Amino acid sequence: MARGGSWSAAAPRAEPGRVVTGPVPHEQVTSWIQAADFGAAPSYYEGCGLALLEMLAGGLFACAHDVGIAAEVIRSERNGRLVPQTVQAWVETLGALLDRPPGRDPDALSHEFAWENVAERIESVYRRVAEGPAA
Repeated sequence: MARGGSWSAAAPRAEPGRVVTGPVPHEQVTSWIQAADFGAAPSYYEGCGLALLEMLAGGLFACAHDVGIAAEVIRSERNGRLVPQTVQAWVETLGALLDRPPGRDPDALSHEFAWENVAERIESVYRRVAEGPAA
């Protein structure tokens, strides 16, 4: 049971020209992102939001709740949409996107979140910790 109601009553269904996957194996993620018209990450709790970052890195318009990193990476209506945490909001959002899929944005994810930049920031934190407290 999802917060605010049951998903099964209003969830998008597969039909000609439409595929609803649910979870997919990690090794297939890139292929599905390349084949998708848009992405949805309806998590109520999220840390970094790796799935959201992967969708955006693949140029997908991505929808998510305002949790975790979503508000930092989604630029409203340019690369995605923050969706209120209700079943009705998701039904309306997904329905509108299924009727009129958004285009891809090759710059959907800010270069600030590119793996090499994230790795560099993490490495700098480790260096500071390894150096110990400032004298």
